[in-house]
Amino acid sequence: MIGSMNGTIRRLGVAELPACMALAADRGWQPEEAKWRLLFSVGEVYGLELGGQVIATATLTRYGTGLGAISMVLVAAAHEGKGHGRRIMNHLIDAAGPETTVFLHATPMGQPLYEKLGFRVTHHVGMHAGTMDVPPARISRPATHADLPDLIALDAKIFGVERADLVTRLLDFAASVRIALDGSGYAAAWDNTSNHVIGPLLAGSLTTAQGLVSDLAADVAGPVRLDLDDPALTSWALGHGAQLFASGTFMVRGAGMPGLRAHVWSPVMQALG
Repeated sequence: MIGSMNGTIRRLGVAELPACMALAADRGWQPEEAKWRLLFSVGEVYGLELGGQVIATATLTRYGTGLGAISMVLVAAAHEGKGHGRRIMNHLIDAAGPETTVFLHATPMGQPLYEKLGFRVTHHVGMHAGTMDVPPARISRPATHADLPDLIALDAKIFGVERADLVTRLLDFAASVRIALDGSGYAAAWDNTSNHVIGPLLAGSLTTAQGLVSDLAADVAGPVRLDLDDPALTSWALGHGAQLFASGTFMVRGAGMPGLRAHVWSPVMQALG
């Protein structure tokens, strides 16, 4: 815990979920309770308290000892412009350690701060949503807990580090998890208030990625969301009902990202990579 006249930074527990959701609402974000609960279970949620109120948050999710995802960087509107965002970001960077590569998805508002803190842009990400008008491709099957060893190994091979805890929780968190029949990829769809987010989407080829999206869209029915940076998959999604509604940048501080990045078509969620 670090305290000063500018407030105290400490790790929050799930009991403080309402305060986090209230802060998100203050900044015009959706409440996303399921997403916050997953972050509390797999990551470290930090808050900056001032006068007994959580006025800023940021989350660090560690993957092994060399990689971490930073997310949910929020500062209450009434307290912005006072250095609180920089302070809590520095706290997370210090907590991650000097040898750890950290990454995040930046909004246009946050990008200038992250650049000052040593993050660099690697690519841009488009956020798309809509009801997909594609029939199921039938190139995958539902994954079960019996598939966990294979899912964990496949995820580690493509993402570049093992995320066993996250992948294990994904089976219960997601509405649908599918693994390609040829074992070359897997994907999930999880409920996020107004749609189902398709993520992660990890696949050895564009064809497999498209097939997994088609199969998941048939499983969940209704609008889906896809966060994409690949031009070919983006074009296919736009041609089958998805619409671009926002964009952001992927930023990294430290060494480059591990794994087979061309085969990481969409993250679990922007908060987790």
